Amino acid sequence: MSSTNKKSFDLDSISILDFISKKKKPLIIVIIIGMLVSTIVSFFIDYKYKSTVILFPASNSSVSEVLLTRNVASKDILTFGEEENVEQMIQILKSEKLKSKIINKYDLLNHYKLADSKYPQTLLANKYNDNISFIRTKYLSVKIEVYDKDREYASNIANDISAFYDSVMTSMHKGRAIKAFYIVEKEFNKLGEEIQTLQDSLKTLEKLGVFDFETQSEVLNRAYSTAILSNNKKAEAKLQKKLDVLADYGSAHVAVSNLLEYELLRYSELKGKYSEAKVNIEQDLPYKFIVSRAYPAEKQSYPIRWVIILVSTFSLAFLSLLILILFDLVKKKSNLD
Repeated sequence: MSSTNKKSFDLDSISILDFISKKKKPLIIVIIIGMLVSTIVSFFIDYKYKSTVILFPASNSSVSEVLLTRNVASKDILTFGEEENVEQMIQILKSEKLKSKIINKYDLLNHYKLADSKYPQTLLANKYNDNISFIRTKYLSVKIEVYDKDREYASNIANDISAFYDSVMTSMHKGRAIKAFYIVEKEFNKLGEEIQTLQDSLKTLEKLGVFDFETQSEVLNRAYSTAILSNNKKAEAKLQKKLDVLADYGSAHVAVSNLLEYELLRYSELKGKYSEAKVNIEQDLPYKFIVSRAYPAEKQSYPIRWVIILVSTFSLAFLSLLILILFDLVKKKSNLD
């Protein structure tokens, strides 16, 4: 085959504009048909309304940690969460626990008309994921987008997802907080009983005449020496009796006093933890900041019909052009052969 013939089959040697000009009639027919078909199809696509909620996660600090703990400069009730908190928020928003709340409240299985399908739960999960999305923004916030044929459903679902986020977080944290409270409460009450026993022991020793071993020992020994020097047998016997009691119970008084002082210090610290644990189970703080709530959309957001018609028509026209070029090349090659 000559180089001239080879050239005739080279796609680069074909003038696309000339070719389009020659084939404009079939191309125009294809474009018209494509526009008509895509227009008709676009009207069969279910229209949907979109509602959006934007949230910032709050810092994951307990109520007691934020409000009761002293000298914690890094904690603030008004602090936005960091990158890690954003990821945690998205995980909670996507959780089965929150999803189940929305599905049950709005009876989405029937709302999406999937109750009679062969695989209702699988289709429901796919439909849920298609219509509800959670998008992390560059500002470390989370955007909840909900699409639905019913504009009220769309806005209500978006707002309830935001509300249920707090309830899910509260449920998770409160379960742990309650167990922690019971542990602290048990130790707090136990230590209180031990302190009461020690105080009762001190009272018993005080009834025997032991109040302050070191001070009493010093005073009694001085008085005993004076009694001996003054040959006061009566005072000497009386003081000896007190010294004997002090010798028998003085070390016990010191031990109980020291232990009581240590336990009272522990009791004070444990009382603070008990108060914090109690606050954590009785009070709640929101786990998010709502930037914007969802409202029923005034116009549909999907589908955008002109985009569907334009893209479909262009794609069909381009594909038709390629087929015509390929057909023309094959025809020329056959003629040359």
